[in-house]
Amino acid sequence: MGLSDDIALVILAEKVNGTKPAKVFTGGNETGALIHIAGMGDMGNGKTGPQKWDKITRGATNRVDSADAKWIYFDFDEPGAADVTELEGISGPGDSGGPAFMIINGEKYVCGISSHQKGADRAGRGRYGVTECYSRVSSYAEWIAMHMKSFE
Repeated sequence: MGLSDDIALVILAEKVNGTKPAKVFTGGNETGALIHIAGMGDMGNGKTGPQKWDKITRGATNRVDSADAKWIYFDFDEPGAADVTELEGISGPGDSGGPAFMIINGEKYVCGISSHQKGADRAGRGRYGVTECYSRVSSYAEWIAMHMKSFE
């Protein structure tokens, strides 16, 4: 796909009250981790792929299969597969930029940001067998901290 970096920071005009922000994951051990993803993009399932956009925010889980310097990867596993999670899912069209969270000792960490899929040419977009590619937040942790410091 030719992407080298797919990450941005958004500056809010005012502070958000009533919620505790997720921390930035700085570790390097995402592989094997259970992640929680959320988004409001197109909905569907692994058999049909994306079907429609109904403006409902949904969540799913998955398990990180691998990571490299800039990306974390996870497959959309079919029910009964060895690595399938109870709420197995992936992002749909319109979910790009959405988070992947890891829960560590009760704390929520952002570990990935939805970017793109690989394998849609063989499996079909948003179907079982595709691989999700999320920007690996830990690789950008210093960059994020540097830019966030200027807004404290």
